[in-house]
Amino acid sequence: MVVHSSVQVRYKGEDVGDQVADMIVEDHVLLALKAQEKLPRAHKAQVLS
Repeated sequence: MVVHSSVQVRYKGEDVGDQVADMIVEDHVLLALKAQEKLPRAHKAQVLS
């Protein structure tokens, strides 16, 4: 497990930029951790994408 690592993000085969991952597990899973009472609309869209 790697915590807070910069990764290159690809979507449908296209590079879309770099992101700091909160956690990477087994080199396959990228987790974005959120802790709030209510998830703002912009964050909900990010979680669902």
